[in-house]
Amino acid sequence: MRNVLNNNKGYALALVLIISILFTVIFFSFLAISSNTTKQHNIVESTFQSQTIAEMGVGYFQSAMTNEIISNQTQIIQNVITQRDQDRKKNIIKQDAYYVALAMSTMQNRLQNIANTLNKTVTIHQNNKNSFNINPTNEGSFFAREGERIIIAFTSTGYDEIKNAEIKGTITVDFSNMIVPKTNEDTDSSAIPTGNTIADPGTNLKICPSGKKENLSNESCQIQGSIAYHQNENLILSNTIFRVSGDFKAGNMNNDRLEKSTLYILGSMMTGNLNTTNNLKLHVNGALTVGNFNGSGLSNSVIEVGGNASMGVIKLNKSTIYINDGRSYYDPTIKHINDMQDSIIFINSDTVIGDTQLGNNAKICVNGHLKIGNINNNFKKTSNIYAKSSNNPAVITNHDEFEAACVGGAIPTPSPGSIDYTTEYEYSY
Repeated sequence: MRNVLNNNKGYALALVLIISILFTVIFFSFLAISSNTTKQHNIVESTFQSQTIAEMGVGYFQSAMTNEIISNQTQIIQNVITQRDQDRKKNIIKQDAYYVALAMSTMQNRLQNIANTLNKTVTIHQNNKNSFNINPTNEGSFFAREGERIIIAFTSTGYDEIKNAEIKGTITVDFSNMIVPKTNEDTDSSAIPTGNTIADPGTNLKICPSGKKENLSNESCQIQGSIAYHQNENLILSNTIFRVSGDFKAGNMNNDRLEKSTLYILGSMMTGNLNTTNNLKLHVNGALTVGNFNGSGLSNSVIEVGGNASMGVIKLNKSTIYINDGRSYYDPTIKHINDMQDSIIFINSDTVIGDTQLGNNAKICVNGHLKIGNINNNFKKTSNIYAKSSNNPAVITNHDEFEAACVGGAIPTPSPGSIDYTTEYEYSY
């Protein structure tokens, strides 16, 4: 009987021990699980916290950048459009892409100043363990350019006590809509100036003396009908107003024999050389055929031709020539331009010009196709040749540049557009 009781006591003790061990194992298992769960929870919470801090950095940087873009864009656009108009008034013709690049540089400089102040660590609630910093994604610079866009690439890193998170962001500033150009339909490109600056002295002038060997200096008179002076008939027109209602023909009239005079020819005009001609105002309704303007050339003068023109070798100084060519069957021709200083030639049709030497402040405008020889131009900032088309690549044939330079600056001021921006983000845990 005693043995049975002892055996029962032994089994009970073993069972108690087994149960105790089992509960101990279960307890520590739950304790381990709880500990791991706490750790995971802390990690998740820390990840969320660092991500939130990084997002604060993104908002901090983006807000500063976009505020700077918005507050500066109107002024920057207006400044470059004003600069463009001032340049064109000075006959400095540049493509709109130049002014877009100028605006981009101005905007980038202003954004760079702001970015430099943001490239630092910012603590949250004065807690050194919770902070964010802003750094350029590309080493050394926040900025890159792609065509007419500025790409601002940055990384915001949020720091928590346990973990950190990164958000990479880009702000794309688009300048392609900064200037709204006018279309060709908005531009008056009917013709370049054809000359109408010399007034008709009128039919009330007295009749010129009838003799052929005449010195008409200091006279104001007219010829009714056409007249031809031969080479041996010494016609001198100095300080003279001379009107011819028909055609006018003469030989060489060199060395100031047309000085300070106004010639108003209603028909055509044909002469020999007009070397060293000063202060001449010449209006020809019809065609003009003239020899050379050599010697000192044509100085301080204006020539207006309603029809065609054919000229030999010419030199120009402070003079303007208009050739309309409205009623002819062949193109105006100039054999050579030996030198051209402070002068303009307007030709309203296809044209043929030989070798050309441009000096300072010289301009040739051809409202048609220009066939031209060699061009010697050491003054490209102030002197140029413009045409609708040409065989010579040195001739400027761009439509806007032609219009601005040759149609009295007829390119209108473009409308201000906008500087647009977009943002993109990439999270990294």
